[in-house]
Amino acid sequence: MRKTRAQSRSVFLVILLLVATVIIVLYYVPEVWRQEEPFPEIPEGENGQPAGSHLSRIYNSSEARFYITPNDPATQQTLNNIVANPLIPDWIEIREWVANNIEYVSDTTAHGVLEYWQLSAETLSLGTGDCEDFSILLCSLYRAIGWDEDEVYVVVGENDGRYHAWVRLDIDTIGWQNIEPQQGALNTFIGDSLSLSGYTAVCNFNDIYLNIL
Repeated sequence: MRKTRAQSRSVFLVILLLVATVIIVLYYVPEVWRQEEPFPEIPEGENGQPAGSHLSRIYNSSEARFYITPNDPATQQTLNNIVANPLIPDWIEIREWVANNIEYVSDTTAHGVLEYWQLSAETLSLGTGDCEDFSILLCSLYRAIGWDEDEVYVVVGENDGRYHAWVRLDIDTIGWQNIEPQQGALNTFIGDSLSLSGYTAVCNFNDIYLNIL
C-alpha cells in the first residue's frame, strides 16, 4: 500500500533541503547523467492490437500500453522488496532502487538492433536497459504500488532530432514532477529539471492511456 500523505509530508521537507543542497554542489555533468538514442519511425499496428503476433519491440502508439505491467508477478515481487522504510516516501525508494539496480546498456549492445523495448520483467531479469526500459519499469512499479492511471506516465520527448524517455508523476502535496529514472533520489527536482532540459514531450502513456501531444 502507498504511504499516507501525512507520512510522506512529515519527512519530505527535510529530504528536500538535503537533496537540493547536494544536487547544487554535484550537478555539473548533465551529459554524463543522461543516455539517449533515436527512436525510429515504424508502421502502426491495426485495431489497437500489437503489430503481428507479438509486440513489435519498437515505439508503436497502438501497443505502447502493453509494456506497462503493474500486475506482472516480477513487478509485484520487486515492489515488495523495495518499499521497506516507513520514513522514506515510497516514490523516492522506488526511483532510487531502479537507478541503482538497473544498468544502462544500449539496445545495440544488448539485442543487436537499434531499438528494442523490454517488458519490465525482462529488464528486471537482465538487470539492464536503455532509457525507455528504465521508464517502463519505473512507471510499472508506480502503478503497482497504487498511483492511478491519471497520475503517472512514461513520457517520450524530442530535442533537436534526438529522443529520450522519462517518467512524469503526480506526487502528493507537490504536484507533477518529471523524473529521470536513470538517476536516483539525489537527482530529484533540480537534477531532474537539468537532466531533461531542452526536451519537448511528444507523447505520454501508461497501461490505460496514450496521449499524443
